Amino acid sequence: MALMFGCTSSNQTYISYSPTFKVEITSRDLEQATIFLSDGISVKFSDESSISGLLITKKLESLNSSFNLHDYPKYILGLKNLNGLQEQEANLFSSSLKEIQYSYNLQNISEYHADGKSTYVICSSESCLSYIVKAENVEQILMVTGINIQKSKFIQIIKGI
Repeated sequence: MALMFGCTSSNQTYISYSPTFKVEITSRDLEQATIFLSDGISVKFSDESSISGLLITKKLESLNSSFNLHDYPKYILGLKNLNGLQEQEANLFSSSLKEIQYSYNLQNISEYHADGKSTYVICSSESCLSYIVKAENVEQILMVTGINIQKSKFIQIIKGI
């Protein structure tokens, strides 16, 4: 469960998923928006687009304690071969990859690496999916999804994390 906490300065609002994962959204974008809790903290904007965030942990995904969580996006997006994983983990990632392939073209994965952060993004015409990995945080990564959101707006939001 995420802690719903927000801080507002004159032009920005921060929604905190954890001490290391905070989403920065302009106050203008939050006008007439709805913030709600589902699996994680979600924001539905006035234009009917929305974003949702969920912290991924080994416990949540039933991963082995020795699993390197920083590799999670690589496995789930098919960027890294499943060989060498335990059977349960390989099955989890294989099933998830099939679901992602159903909704997205895996040829459209974008990767951004800067300042100790790796971001993986894939979008379709209807939705976006991203995984954000911070080098200093080995216990969790953040998955952010967007529905009915322009790719450029989605990337602008997640780059601020």
